[in-house]
Amino acid sequence: MVGTHRVSKALNKELGEQANLLLVALETTTDFVAIISASGVHLDVNARLTDLLGYEPEQVLGKTPDTLYWPLEMRSRFAEVFAAAEGFAQDAFRTVLKHKDGTEIEVQAEITRYGTETFDKPLFVARFREAGKDAIMVRALRESEERYRALSEYSPYGILVHSGSKIHYANEAAAKMWGGPREELVTHSLLTMVHPESKEDVLARVATMMGSKDSAPTLREKLLRKDGTVFHADVLGTPIPFDGKHAVQLVIRDVTEEENREARLAQAERLEAIGNLTSSVAHDFNNLLTVVISSCALAARRCPENRAIQSDLKAAQFAAKRGGALTKQLLAFGRKQETTRHSVLLSNVIMEISLLLNKLLGDAIEWTVDSPPNLWASHVNALQAEQVVMNLASNAKTAMPSGGKLTIELQNVDTDDAAGRLQASNAGLEPGRYVAMRFADDGIGMDEQTRSRIFEKSFTTGAGRGGSGLGLATVCNIVKSSGGAILVDSSPGEGTVFTLYFPSSIATQEPIRLAAAPVTTNQGDETILLVEDQESVRHATRAILELHGYRVVEADSVQMARAILRDMLSSLDLLLSDVMLGDGTGPEVVEEALRRRPDLPVLYMSGFASSDALKARVLSAEVPVLAKPFLPSEICDLVRRRLDAKE
Repeated sequence: MVGTHRVSKALNKELGEQANLLLVALETTTDFVAIISASGVHLDVNARLTDLLGYEPEQVLGKTPDTLYWPLEMRSRFAEVFAAAEGFAQDAFRTVLKHKDGTEIEVQAEITRYGTETFDKPLFVARFREAGKDAIMVRALRESEERYRALSEYSPYGILVHSGSKIHYANEAAAKMWGGPREELVTHSLLTMVHPESKEDVLARVATMMGSKDSAPTLREKLLRKDGTVFHADVLGTPIPFDGKHAVQLVIRDVTEEENREARLAQAERLEAIGNLTSSVAHDFNNLLTVVISSCALAARRCPENRAIQSDLKAAQFAAKRGGALTKQLLAFGRKQETTRHSVLLSNVIMEISLLLNKLLGDAIEWTVDSPPNLWASHVNALQAEQVVMNLASNAKTAMPSGGKLTIELQNVDTDDAAGRLQASNAGLEPGRYVAMRFADDGIGMDEQTRSRIFEKSFTTGAGRGGSGLGLATVCNIVKSSGGAILVDSSPGEGTVFTLYFPSSIATQEPIRLAAAPVTTNQGDETILLVEDQESVRHATRAILELHGYRVVEADSVQMARAILRDMLSSLDLLLSDVMLGDGTGPEVVEEALRRRPDLPVLYMSGFASSDALKARVLSAEVPVLAKPFLPSEICDLVRRRLDAKE
């Protein structure tokens, strides 16, 4: 309607007020109409005619019909009507008009000459109607094709049309997925985009569809971009006619990111399952280690004169204790960690996980730690700091497949010093005190492109070697969330250096250490209620306590413990309970005992607390927790402290 409004001004200029009546007729008729001046140029056209011929109104106005769409026959017929006597004249005939794209449209034409008796100035009206069903069908087909192309071009999905695996049409979205111009894409075979693993299946599917009228089910396929990279897509195939031939239309939805999300979710679910399994196994493993340690202690008491046996038993105790430390680390990596930060010495963190580091790095990699004696404490979460060290060590191992050397250096950084100020400036840190942890390996190194992406999730430097792409991203997140920064320096063949900065948590150079009150003796004669559902652990713990003079009453369940509390609560001096029990939990027993006797000393022992809710209940009573496995001296010292604290 925009074009008609503009042209009506031309009619007004030519005909004055009489043009309004003609304009109404022009837009309400179902015919295709052109209004032509006595000089032979278009004064106006209705929208139906421009749609029929494929022109915009602006392309028609002011031009003569014979230069646009009239054939030679039309020109002669028009000349005859034009040459008629002044006044009304008309001619009707069958002819062919030319579409903008060159195709012919068969029409029934009617040319009318209006003289000055009708309008102020002579003019001509050319009126057309499509002739025959074939012409109508051709036009309907053309309009359908135009709609298809319009929908295809604006579709967010890739659309390809192929016949015999040769691509005949590609929309812009498909070209973007492929990574090149569509003019080039349509010169290729469909197999250009198909991953080698899927070619046979795709060819069989195409052959089936070429002889069918039904769409093929949507399949998730591996496809290739122009540069050879792989992407995943859901592909729907539908048989269609195209340029008068049987063809197949493919609608392609890129699901690469969706696949990555699903893979990360599956990995997270596997890790959670592993974490749950690890926790369950660790509970039993710690119980076994407790029995081993206690049995070694009992055996050592029975043969005090045999130094060789004493040495062997101490070695067994030490190995079992280190096994408990290893279990603790496995639990830390297998479950979600709290993010509470404390004052932590990073040198201690590294030493605590030295066994794990040895296992991870293996014999082919030599690793050393260099830390000053006055190292400041860092304000970090200890378990997250362990995770940082393990992830960086794992990355170093990947960079040194044939072995090498890994150096871990710790350093105090104070922005009041010129050197510290320079380091902080390079790392983008605020003024203050920091602890720098430097990981340097002599591995394969990285190029600039790899360095720019190493902290992205799902980007892995260990492609083909089991890398998940989450390790360095996790390191970066932990360091930055702690208020620190991380820098990387690496070149191909020159190794890699990661430098991490953690905020210091103290103003003095020495971390504050709380001294424990000395225990003069761990002997006693008090009565202890021992609640433990594992028989071997219960017997070993009882034997250790009785060896140190204590009287022990055993309970193997929550139900038995409640019965003992009902009968002899007043005669108990201490309650020692495992956290996890077969028919309930230790906190249930402790809470019931403290309701009836608030002054009763209590103590937990546990391989792990299986849930945050259970941990909260353990901590809410402010009861010490003795971690399994424990040395006889550890349990007896803690029992003695709890009993003495009551006095």
